[in-house]
Amino acid sequence: KESLKGEEGEVERAVVHATVFQLLASIAAPTAIIHTVVHSAQTATKKIGRFTKWGPTIVGLGFIPVLPYAVDEPIEYAVDAAFDRFWPPAAKAAVAEKKES
Repeated sequence: KESLKGEEGEVERAVVHATVFQLLASIAAPTAIIHTVVHSAQTATKKIGRFTKWGPTIVGLGFIPVLPYAVDEPIEYAVDAAFDRFWPPAAKAAVAEKKES
């Protein structure tokens, strides 16, 4: 049971960190990106007058495999930076407190 004990608040921090990352990287950013891509494809297909029914859908579905490469790393960096600044890990906070005193 001793191995399950961690620093105070580390479990909560990890859960909130993972939740925020998944919310941003799996839901918010892909929704906005796919919406923008489909809307742009819809505008383009209307201009050329072809593929107006299925073209935007195909473009949107075709963009899905690109999302992890385009979204995950920048969001991970941003979430890590925000958490390190506003909710630092207990070990880093203890080191920072020792430096201040």
